Amino acid sequence: MYTQLKRDGKRAIFQQTRPGSAVNNYEVVKIGRHNGYTMGGCSIEPAETYPGSSLWGITAWTCSSIDDAMRRYDALNS
Repeated sequence: MYTQLKRDGKRAIFQQTRPGSAVNNYEVVKIGRHNGYTMGGCSIEPAETYPGSSLWGITAWTCSSIDDAMRRYDALNS
């Protein structure tokens, strides 16, 4: 389960929890956006996007503590 802890503009921190686990991870992400497009004849509305796995380490990071996540978040330009 993901819970948004903080967001300012295009940067955000999400807390990742797993049922039955006391361990939490924190994902710091730069939110993407697309202007909409057509795929297979279907129109896709403009929307925000979460970084895909190929962008991990570039626009998204997993941190093991909230302190590390806050440092990474503060280092991002919004």
